[in-house]
Amino acid sequence: MVVLSPSLNLTEMVSLVLTDSGRIATAVKAGCCWQPWLQKELEILLLQAGFGVVRQVPYPKPRQDWALNLLARRGDTMMALEVVVEGPESAGAELLHGVRDNLAKVVYYNALPAHQRLVLAIGYSTGARAALQRFADDVDNHGLYAEQDHVGVLIASP
Repeated sequence: MVVLSPSLNLTEMVSLVLTDSGRIATAVKAGCCWQPWLQKELEILLLQAGFGVVRQVPYPKPRQDWALNLLARRGDTMMALEVVVEGPESAGAELLHGVRDNLAKVVYYNALPAHQRLVLAIGYSTGARAALQRFADDVDNHGLYAEQDHVGVLIASP
């Protein structure tokens, strides 16, 4: 298991997200464009868990025109999060393209060690949830998958 610090691991991070699975499922039913809402919702969940959170943080030079979705800190624990959600252009197994793209992107957020740079993916269709599960089943992918209320959550590190 990848450990972010003695006080937070990937299992706890996935559990934190799934505590809100009912609201996420409701947001999914509302239609597209729910990624900005989800980023704000994740910010609230992290704040409630005692983290300080900043959204849309510039990447270090020379990629300062890129923005990191979320940067969170609690004590000595810091994590950089890129968020990918299933949507019309990333439906089903296509969601994995976004996961892989963001894993390649978050590598460049070198202000933190690699194990503190994460991609969080959320899928709701059967195809997306199956693809996220397959991704996590491959130990080389450094990912953890769980689902609740037909919402699948993958968290992976590069």
